[in-house]
Amino acid sequence: MRTAICVWTSITGALTGPVYNFLLATLLYYYFSELYGSIDSRGIRTLEDPIREEEFIDPLCELPDIDLGSLAAQASEPALNLIKNCGLSAAEGTGELLKIKIPESSFIPFTKAHDASPGVMISVFIARAVEKICKGHTEPLIGCYVVNSRPMLGHPDTFHNCTSGVTLHYDERVRKMPLETQCTVYRGKVFVQSDEDRVRRSMEISGSVGKMINGLPTLEQKTRTSMQIAGDFYNSSTYYVSYVGKWQFPQLGAHIKEFWTITPAGPFPLSEITAVNGNIFVSMLQSFSERVLYDAFIEELKTSKIEFAECGSESIITASIKVNN
Repeated sequence: MRTAICVWTSITGALTGPVYNFLLATLLYYYFSELYGSIDSRGIRTLEDPIREEEFIDPLCELPDIDLGSLAAQASEPALNLIKNCGLSAAEGTGELLKIKIPESSFIPFTKAHDASPGVMISVFIARAVEKICKGHTEPLIGCYVVNSRPMLGHPDTFHNCTSGVTLHYDERVRKMPLETQCTVYRGKVFVQSDEDRVRRSMEISGSVGKMINGLPTLEQKTRTSMQIAGDFYNSSTYYVSYVGKWQFPQLGAHIKEFWTITPAGPFPLSEITAVNGNIFVSMLQSFSERVLYDAFIEELKTSKIEFAECGSESIITASIKVNN
């Protein structure tokens, strides 16, 4: 009798592209081969495949250094924060993971009919949900759609973290639009901000910042500077969405029952999206106690007559890493 398994990854969705190819697919291939016998290995990295330079090269090392002091300072108003600005309570512990499964047969035709991709549609739904639970807010409602920048850098197979973000403003103009037009606006923003030249420029800045931090003399200075930069970055968005795309290996996907992606909960809600075996799995991670955003998102699905199944919740558990001085 064949069985199905649940897959969990404890890194962000945009990072799991290499994990698909270099780790999960390989591990599942050998695991399923033990269970079921011979399985087609096409496209899967096995022990017989040599490790190529393209897999471990760091694209940011190839980018030119930028004089960070020459960049004009850009003061920006912090984005709407659900805890600070909407009265939600910070969760105890590590936060909560809420799980939703959506059949592709219900979701994909709806997204296509509304000029959206799965990631864009989820981004729009979450923005609409935030607007409902934070009525009257004056802070900007800004979403961040995480983009895998490896292809734009010419190294789609590298394992290194090469991600950037698309900024999605849900302002009064967008709020008054019908759903389909909102999707068109968001999809256009993703297209424009994913332009190769624009992404390369963004990654040049990120790479230069990383080199600057790495060049600081002490670990304390490196940590303090990294935390400050991360804090500024996190405060620039109300919510994050990351979509890894459709599982690439159907010979393995047929045996995967569920696929949830988990990350530490930041000061913002984060939705990680995967797609495998005919279903889309939405991991909603939050650092606040109330489930009002989750409930408002569910209402968006119901209003749009999209089938879904609530798959429960649990505390977020990720590895604890100790940094030694």
